[in-house]
This record gives sequence, C-alpha cells and structure tokens, in this order.
Amino acid sequence: MRVALLVLFVAGLVGCNGKPQEARPETTESVITERVVTDPVISEPVVSEPVVSEPVVSEPVVSEPEVSEPEVSEPEVSEPETELEKMLRLAEHGDAQAQFDLGSRYGAGLDVPRDDAESAKWFRQAADQGLAKAQHFLGIRYENGVGVPKDKAEALKWYRQAADQGDANAQLTLGLRYAFGEGVPRDSAEAYVWLSIAAANHSLNLGPGARAKKYLPKVKALLTPEQLVEAQKRVTQLSEQINANKDKDKDKD
Repeated sequence: MRVALLVLFVAGLVGCNGKPQEARPETTESVITERVVTDPVISEPVVSEPVVSEPVVSEPVVSEPEVSEPEVSEPEVSEPETELEKMLRLAEHGDAQAQFDLGSRYGAGLDVPRDDAESAKWFRQAADQGLAKAQHFLGIRYENGVGVPKDKAEALKWYRQAADQGDANAQLTLGLRYAFGEGVPRDSAEAYVWLSIAAANHSLNLGPGARAKKYLPKVKALLTPEQLVEAQKRVTQLSEQINANKDKDKDKD
C-alpha cells in the first residue's frame, strides 16, 4: 500500500512532459502597514451642578379638638313605694305595728287576697313582740280556728296576755268568757274582775268599756257579799299591775 502511494507521488512530479517541474519559491511581499497613531481624545469631565432642592416645609395640620357633649343620663325615677309595700318592708324588718296591720289586711282581704293563715302568721309575729292588740286578735283566731287550729286554751292564754297589758277589748272578752263559761269554767267572780277593769277604760260610753259596763250589773248580782269584796280587792291589785305594765311600755318607747 505504501509503494502505491509513492508511485503516485513521483508521477505527479514528472508532469505530462516527463520532466519534473521545479518548484518556484513563493515570494510574498510583506505588507508593512503604518501604525496609525491617533491622538488620545481627552474629554473634559462633565461637572454637574448639584441639584439643591428646597426643603418642602409642610404646614402642620392643626385639627380642631373634638368637643363631645357630655352624656347626661336621665335620673332613674323609681316608682314611689306604695303603702302596702312600705308596710311589708317594715313588717319583714320586725316592726310590730306593721306586722299587725299586715295581719289585718290579709284577714280582711284589703288590697291583698284574703289569706287567714297569712293573717294569723303576722298576728303571731306581732304578738310575740308583746303588742297587746295583736295578742287579742291571735286569741280570737285560736278560739274560732281561723288560720290556725282551733284551741280554746291557747286563745285564753293570748287573751290574758293582752288583758294584762291593758287592752280593753281583751279584758272585755276575758270577762265574757268567764261569765258564760266559754272555753273556761264559768266563774262570776273572775268575770266581775275583768269586766270591772274593762269598764274603767270606757270613753264617752263607747267601745269595750261601755259594753263591759252593760254586763257588769248582771254579773255582780250573782256574787255573794263575801265574793264581791274579794273580787273588788282583785280589781284593785290587777289595775295597779296593769298600770305598771303600761308605764314600762312607755319607758321602752
């Protein structure tokens, strides 16, 4: 393979006329180019003037203060206390007179539904505090069994407590019970004593004193002279005791 390539190479050199062509040296003129020297361009520096901006002075925003009208709340107007509400408030705080008045209202159904048990309850509270008229009313309740169990002995106890404090109604009631033997054994001498004391409390022939004076002569007629003397002594003793009890109550007030 190498021999074949060599033959081809020689044949090329001989040429067509059988002479080998001389190789002419290839002369190249060197092209000398002058170096163009250009002067350097010196540019002046651009000096820019500083931009001086005027300060923006903003006027202060003065806002007017908000003046709010003060809230004026209307005063609460409470409903005036009714007589019944005041009575109940006092009764619940232990006022004996208010308790008695409340018991009377419930007993009569005045401005409240009638309620005998509620009536007896308030009479009892006032009676426990020593209010004589409440003791008398409570005695009537026990005697008739209204709002409380019927109990003659309990009724007599409350009548006596009220009578000892000078309640003329209780003294009259006690005298009549002994005169007619209602709830107690009949006792004309004891009836005379209490009717005499009640009669001393009369005014212008009105009230329990006047009624006591009406019954007194009839009861007196049933007594012997001896019984009458003893009964009159008891009238004096009890009257002094009752007056002393009244004086104590005045001192408390």
